[in-house]
Amino acid sequence: MSLVLAAIPAAGGLPLGRARLLHAAWAEAREIGARFVLAIDDSAPSRPGVPLDDLRWLGLDWDEAFRRGDHAERYAAAAARLEEAGRLYPCFEHPDELRAKAERQRKRGQPVRYDRAMLKLTQAQRDAAEAGGKRPHWRFRLSDAVIAWPDTSAGRCEVALPLLSDPVLRDEAGRIDPALALAADDVALGASHIVSGAEMVAVTAVHLDLLSALGTDPARRVLTHLPTPREEGGRRLQGQSLRALRQDGVAPAGLRTWFGDLARQATPRADIGDLLAVNRRTLAEMPFAEVAHLLPGVDEAHWLAVRGSIDLISEARPEEG
Repeated sequence: MSLVLAAIPAAGGLPLGRARLLHAAWAEAREIGARFVLAIDDSAPSRPGVPLDDLRWLGLDWDEAFRRGDHAERYAAAAARLEEAGRLYPCFEHPDELRAKAERQRKRGQPVRYDRAMLKLTQAQRDAAEAGGKRPHWRFRLSDAVIAWPDTSAGRCEVALPLLSDPVLRDEAGRIDPALALAADDVALGASHIVSGAEMVAVTAVHLDLLSALGTDPARRVLTHLPTPREEGGRRLQGQSLRALRQDGVAPAGLRTWFGDLARQATPRADIGDLLAVNRRTLAEMPFAEVAHLLPGVDEAHWLAVRGSIDLISEARPEEG
């Protein structure tokens, strides 16, 4: 059974750019008859907003959703497996030390990446550091491979892992990074499709290396990296929250249509004018029953009279005074 896995935060406003990729993952799942599963990342501090409510408003459904806090043993087991294989190693550098190293690399015109100094640490040195009160963070030792795959959207993608820094996958307090949690979820559920943005190609390469290190064949994944829309017009869109657009009067059906349009464009653009044009066409055919709860004091006759000439639902409200 095919399965599309997507991660979503437990709290906070859902940005438009993230919603676009979740919509693309959902659309892929529904098109191929795959299960659409949401991994809810509840490790971050609570913030206003409920992303699942944003998805429901958008009209997306899912076959399963689980909170990562309920699967801590899964992530601990994945970390233990990597550590036993020598792929997860302790690092004792203070953040100030790492910043100083990065600054020296910049001054020399070198790529900024971790130098793996802690791989040379002896057991005696590690014991001494811990006896002195230091607690390590843990990095994943990337392989020396060049990761390549045939992407369904971006064509052939290729990432040389030696050019990247070994990522931190467990912090000093033992908290698991979302990147490791996603890989462990992927392995446990048997994800078959991954949908992401073109700006995340290097992150995907690390994910595939993690899958391999956890004993799963990464070649079984169908990968799609959609091009990142370029921002145009006077209003920056991709960082806008869905809630803000909802309050402005953008209809969920209009937003879904716009997302679909972007997915079909080789060089998509995030332009408020384009979104409003799509929303106008959507509203022109929308029955009153779908907007009545948003338009107190407005009757059906008024809605039918104005719906073909407005860009936002809010414009159908009678003027005050």
